[in-house]
Amino acid sequence: MGGGQSHGGSYIRLHALAPVDAGGSSTFGLPRFSLADYQYCIYGSYRQRPAPPMDILTYTQIGTRHSNHNEDAHAVGEVSDRHTLVAVVNGSAAGHKGYFAAALVAQLLETIASQTNLRNFAEKGNPTAGDLLRDCLRELLKRLSKQRTQLGLTDEELRLILNLGILDHEQRIAEIAVIGAGVITCDGETVEMAQYEEVDYLGNHLDKSEFDHWWAYHDKRIRCENCLDVAIATPGILTFEPFSHDSYRPVTEDEILDFLLAERNDGPLAQLFRRKFIYIEEKFGLLATDDVTIIRALFI
Repeated sequence: MGGGQSHGGSYIRLHALAPVDAGGSSTFGLPRFSLADYQYCIYGSYRQRPAPPMDILTYTQIGTRHSNHNEDAHAVGEVSDRHTLVAVVNGSAAGHKGYFAAALVAQLLETIASQTNLRNFAEKGNPTAGDLLRDCLRELLKRLSKQRTQLGLTDEELRLILNLGILDHEQRIAEIAVIGAGVITCDGETVEMAQYEEVDYLGNHLDKSEFDHWWAYHDKRIRCENCLDVAIATPGILTFEPFSHDSYRPVTEDEILDFLLAERNDGPLAQLFRRKFIYIEEKFGLLATDDVTIIRALFI
């Protein structure tokens, strides 16, 4: 979850519903999972998972124009034997409680992913990535609507931007939907999703009684096939600006996006984004003014 004034990232190798801890920690103090000896337990039974793994890298940091809270959040969770939910949420437009609302949405999504996973296992379902994306978003809107009433959240406090994806690591398919704005990269091809002329937020869709009709016409959706490298990011990734009047090497916005979301570099994956942000700061004299959160999935 995004929060506090520090930046942070994690390296999670997803391979099971409830992985057995392989021991050791990542650079950021989070559990490190290995490829070997994965098992999971549901209803008291254990079995090995033969499905291929997928590396999920997450990173979040507060923008230079924010002093108290990182108003981004992110969610990662398995929704079936072969599908993983990923999401980045931005609450910069949601007033002084944007960080709370973004974290709430991320928590709801991880809960939905966990419950969907158990249901798919129990029912032996075989949903597609597109089906899961639609159903998870529908459930999120339903639960967020209830939380709005229970917590007394205002429309302003729900001015949230959401990039939500379902990754199929067996068929190498990514289905992604954007509400508001965001940046998506698939195998080096980057798409910037801008706001509509009439600004769109997640909170605008909580009272929709005809979700299926809205979903059928929602055009901010991307399907990537045969993909090896997929990334989603909050709009803060587009806010790099000079922090001093010193002379630095020139760089374009497209080059920064490619560097962060597409290029693979040597070194530990757990520190990949931290190294890249430091490089941008030191070589180009640029810092992100808004909060930045990135999730990058490497199909291996």
